[in-house]
Amino acid sequence: MPAPYSKDLRAKAIAAYKSGRGNQRAVAELFGIGEASLRRWLALERDTGTLAARPPGPRPGSRAFNAEGLEQLRRLVAEMPDGSAQEYVHIFEERHGLVVSRSSVHRALVQLGLTRKKRRSLQSND
Repeated sequence: MPAPYSKDLRAKAIAAYKSGRGNQRAVAELFGIGEASLRRWLALERDTGTLAARPPGPRPGSRAFNAEGLEQLRRLVAEMPDGSAQEYVHIFEERHGLVVSRSSVHRALVQLGLTRKKRRSLQSND
């Protein structure tokens, strides 16, 4: 992951935008940054009052899979060994009130060393 832009650059770009030196596109081009970056910085300043880069953190949804969440998932898999990741998502939300994505469940299952294999069908392909 690349390093975040400096706080100084962020402040200069926001000051230029607020002083009317152009719209977001023009200011972004002036400073050699993306429009999306400028929009995020404006939102960050509005929401937090600071321009400091947010520290890297867990992906959304991964908070559910701390040590306790992993153990809850392990118990769920033991209870329903043939369940799909999507079924685990729904049950996890119902039981624990936490919204998690199928991808988060999959990553947690990999972390636990549990594989999700479908059962073979007993139907013949005649």
